[in-house]
Amino acid sequence: MSRLESLKNLVQQDQANERIRFMLCMEYASTGDYAGALSELDELIARHPGYAAAYFQAGRVAETLENTAAARDYYTRGIEAAQHSGDPHAAAEMSAALAALD
Repeated sequence: MSRLESLKNLVQQDQANERIRFMLCMEYASTGDYAGALSELDELIARHPGYAAAYFQAGRVAETLENTAAARDYYTRGIEAAQHSGDPHAAAEMSAALAALD
């Protein structure tokens, strides 16, 4: 069984576990399945809107897909989520990514 399949099974067993779903997102991205990664990142954000790393990775994937408008949206929402959860490092990282889009 591939790592991707193993992670899919783990997500099915524990759909509320944001860390396992994040690992699945990253595995999709590492295999070049950016649409799959973005779909799972969107699901992760919907389930855990305070999970700042998901917004950052979604922004990066959107940039890879050359969707600057979506990347800008993910980074902007991610900055808000990071500030709300008290994560200034994540907020700064996404602010820099957002500024680099301009």
